[in-house]
Amino acid sequence: MLNLEVDIKNATESTAEIVGEALLENIVVVIKDQKNLTPEDQVRFCKMIGEVENYHEHEGIKHFTKPIAVHENILRVTGEKDEDGKEGLFGHVSELDWHANQTSNKNRWPLIWLYAVKGSEGSVTSWLNMAKVWEDLPEHMKETAKTKQIWCGYEKGRVSESEYFFDHVGEKPFDIYHKNDAGVEGLYFPFLQIFNEEYDPFFDELKEFCLDPFYQYHHHWKDGDIVISEQWLSLHKRHEFAKMENRLLHRIAFDYRNIL
Repeated sequence: MLNLEVDIKNATESTAEIVGEALLENIVVVIKDQKNLTPEDQVRFCKMIGEVENYHEHEGIKHFTKPIAVHENILRVTGEKDEDGKEGLFGHVSELDWHANQTSNKNRWPLIWLYAVKGSEGSVTSWLNMAKVWEDLPEHMKETAKTKQIWCGYEKGRVSESEYFFDHVGEKPFDIYHKNDAGVEGLYFPFLQIFNEEYDPFFDELKEFCLDPFYQYHHHWKDGDIVISEQWLSLHKRHEFAKMENRLLHRIAFDYRNIL
């Protein structure tokens, strides 16, 4: 994790390049004290780094247009209900266990932006740095990991009770060993989203190693905080929070094609 001091509202392309490069190297970047950012401010900055997912054009997930999307590029993460009585994405009070974005999608968006708009104080999200795990992994485990593939998907109740996703398994497997576009090596190992047909004891051993507290960063949210995470080499977990109906985060999915 790297904490950067930048001004998002007035950021230039050179600022975005600094943030993007830091993200590729450090996997998770935190930017604090960015209160009163408009949706346009947030999207403008992300677009300087890369292409941004557009939910109004997302034919496969039409429910994202309403009630979840508050902008064509922004989803609301909250238990707060809209005028139709609908919560945002992951509005439940209980924890949202270890996961990554769209794990079964080969063309998944590699970056996720989370911006605390209101009511976030007291809530906690944790990140696992799978690049650091790889650095410390014993050589025999590295060699084994390079031979393993995983099938990823979603099953209601395994990570979340969210109503916005359907049970499925992806059409193609993924290699556990992954190198991102900055050349950083690590693990693509969303262990709660694996649906291999046969039990593999190596996965249990690897999961135990990954969950060492040394590889975890716990972010205690305050309004105005931004956390951007690289989704191939990290996992994140939102802890239980009783006041989820008062907490609003904005979520943007994007890539880093403009800084490569």
